[in-house]
Amino acid sequence: MSSLEGVTTGTNTSNLDAKAIPVTLGIYYFLPVSPKLRFSIGAGAGYYFARFSRTTHREDNASYWLDADFTGSGGELGFQGGIGLEYALSKNVALVIEGFGRFAKVKGFEGNRKRIDSDGLNDSFNGKFYHSERYVWTEEWLTRVSINSEPPAGDDVRNVRDLEIDFSGYTLRVGLKIKLF
Repeated sequence: MSSLEGVTTGTNTSNLDAKAIPVTLGIYYFLPVSPKLRFSIGAGAGYYFARFSRTTHREDNASYWLDADFTGSGGELGFQGGIGLEYALSKNVALVIEGFGRFAKVKGFEGNRKRIDSDGLNDSFNGKFYHSERYVWTEEWLTRVSINSEPPAGDDVRNVRDLEIDFSGYTLRVGLKIKLF
């Protein structure tokens, strides 16, 4: 059983920003169903150039504070595909309905961590980002993202793996196609 005697309280603030730029190549096929209706199908692959940044600020009631900035980048192959219908409303206007999906999980992030605190700490570290669970003083396992030169290890660490950001998803699009020429 743990004791909270002498433990300070504090606050943690964290902001995360993740972005990916896909460079894709796809094949699309349009099948006429009737004079006014076309069915479309498409599929392809792409490389996803991804970046993330995270800032954290921690302070406690004993006037200690710590700021940390994490930046990383990685890339991974992804896949996309979709199906759709195009209904001609007139010679130059068509109603388009499409379902589109993407599978893109990016891992293998490498980057930098910079820290500064109220005790004079001011350091920087380059390495690989890992996701793990760590056993803490409150006797529970907490999720953690860390940057290391080697995967985290020890009796208080489990489920270690490369940091992964999932950009997968699907959309349903409805719009008008207008032919100008």
